[in-house]
Amino acid sequence: MSRPRFHILFDFCDGPFGGGNQFLKALREAFRKYALYAEDPSGADVFLYNSHHVPERVWDMRKKYSKAIFIHRMDGPMSKYSRDKDVRDTIAYLLGEFADATVFQSRYSMKANLDQGMILREPYALIGNAPDPDIFYLGEAKKTSGKFSIAATSWSGNINKGFEVYEWLDNNLDFSRYDMTFIGNSPADFKNITLIPPLPSAQLADELRKRHVYITASLSDPCSNALIEALNCGLVPIARNSGGHPEIVRDESLLFDEATEIPGILDRIAAEHERILQRLTVWTIEDIAGQYCDFARYVIQKGRKYLPEKTFKKTVGFLREILGVKEKKRLWKKMFISYNIFPWRNN
Repeated sequence: MSRPRFHILFDFCDGPFGGGNQFLKALREAFRKYALYAEDPSGADVFLYNSHHVPERVWDMRKKYSKAIFIHRMDGPMSKYSRDKDVRDTIAYLLGEFADATVFQSRYSMKANLDQGMILREPYALIGNAPDPDIFYLGEAKKTSGKFSIAATSWSGNINKGFEVYEWLDNNLDFSRYDMTFIGNSPADFKNITLIPPLPSAQLADELRKRHVYITASLSDPCSNALIEALNCGLVPIARNSGGHPEIVRDESLLFDEATEIPGILDRIAAEHERILQRLTVWTIEDIAGQYCDFARYVIQKGRKYLPEKTFKKTVGFLREILGVKEKKRLWKKMFISYNIFPWRNN
C-alpha cells in the first residue's frame, strides 16, 4: 500500500497559541517533509480533524469526499478543566459520528471521555504529541553551579492551569537557591517569579533552553504540549500528578500532589541533575507522524465506516442547533447530555 496523504481540518494560528494548534502545526510540517501532506483536500486519502473544532468544515468534507478516511483526534474532556458542563465536549462527541477512527492523546483522556459518556468505537489508537524539532531541541549543557533556574508556561490564563501552585511557590520557594520565570498569560501578580508575556515558539524555546527545570501544575491536561516542549529542550520536569502528565513524565519521583512537595523534588534534582536528565525519554514528531501514518494505513485497510444518510442529517441538524444557540448558559443546561441517549442512536 502506498503511503497515505493527510489533510488537517483546523484553523491554524501563527504566533503563541494553545497546545493543540502548536502540535498540529508541527505534525503538518512533518507530513510535508515526507510528502505525506495534501495542501488541496481533493488530494487527501485521510482527513484528520481535531476535537470540537471547525464542525461545519468536517461535515462538508465528509459529504464531499466519499472515498477518504476521516480520523478524529480527541481532546479533553474540556469540562475537566473549564466548567462542569462544557458544550465543546458535546460537539466533539457528535463529530465522532463522522469519524472512521479515533485517536486519543493519552490513556487518561480516553478514560475520562468514556466516563463522561463518549462511545468508544473500533478502530482507535493512543498517539501522543511532540513539538517542532527545528524549534524545540536540546541546547548546550547547562552549568549546575549557582542558582538553579525554573520555568513554567501557559498560554491560557485558566485557573486550572495551576496558578494556585505558582502563587504558593512565589511565596515559599527559596529564591536564594532558585530563580523562577513564568512565560505566558497569568491571572496572578507575582512578587518573586519573573513574568514574561506570551512568546512566539522560537523565542519561547530559547528561554526554555536557558533553564534547568520545568514545572507544570495544570489539572486534567490530556497531553500537555507545553510539558513536551520543555522536555525536548532538555529541562527536567516536575509535574502535577493529574491528567496525562504521568504518561509523559514516566517517573513517579518527579510528580507531586501538593505544592509543598515541590521544594524536596527540586533539592533532589539539583543534587542529581545529570543522572535524572539522562534517563528521561522524549517523543519526536517523526515518531508521532509515523504512528499516524501506520494507523491510517490500518484504517484504510478496514475501510470507510458506513454512515446512514439519516444519521448524517440528524447529526448535522443537532450540531446546527448547538452552534446556533447564543445564550451559552442556557446551552450548557440544554445540550450537555450523555452521548448514549442521543435520540437517534437506536434508529
